[in-house]
Amino acid sequence: MDNYTKEVLKSAAFDSYDDDMNTYDDSFDDTFDSVDNYKGKKSTGAKPAMMTSSWVATSGYFTVSVVNAIGAVQRIEIFSSLRNAAFTSNTTLYPTYLPFTFSNRAAVNANSTVVFAANGDQIITNGAGAILTISCKQVPYRTLLESLKFYRISVKQTKIGYTNEPQLDNDITHITQTLLGKLEQNTFTPRVYFKDTQFQSKQVTVTQPYIIDGERGLQVDVNSGETMSFNFYLDGIQKA
Repeated sequence: MDNYTKEVLKSAAFDSYDDDMNTYDDSFDDTFDSVDNYKGKKSTGAKPAMMTSSWVATSGYFTVSVVNAIGAVQRIEIFSSLRNAAFTSNTTLYPTYLPFTFSNRAAVNANSTVVFAANGDQIITNGAGAILTISCKQVPYRTLLESLKFYRISVKQTKIGYTNEPQLDNDITHITQTLLGKLEQNTFTPRVYFKDTQFQSKQVTVTQPYIIDGERGLQVDVNSGETMSFNFYLDGIQKA
């Protein structure tokens, strides 16, 4: 590998990763060793050569919005494309919601479902017909989910906007569930990143880095009546 390629990898990946991090490994172990330090520990297992792909540095970003019109706190999951609740049932995360199927085509049966709208928004409808919406400003959210089945992105920081101050206390969990069933959860609290001297009262910038792909996503409890925006700032992208 030439020096230029090595520098590109270093700028796109995390400082704690080895230069050859650009190889997929189903047993890769992502762990937090503190609230401000995210380390990747590589396993010693063999790596499938067919999955090898290089990280490319990027300064791209996108915004995901969440509007909770359900009259209660609702736990949601952003990303996790391969196991997203709109595609397959997740009784742990959404015990009362199921993916929308042909049998739900009658309006009365659309309650208690997770479904995509025609514009790509994800709609969670409770038993009474109230909804929570997840959307993306730059591209349809469904398109974003589908793309992350084939791409891995490195998020360097996340700017979160919210309506009500108590939302800051709801932890965000970075969850990984691999094809073979390994499950890992790492949690950070937005309030920790709120600076005493900042003048913006309705946003916080989380500097915790993490990786998102088809097997990785974020879970958060969204308070009743809350409107949130997640601005994801990237520093690397890799084709899986």
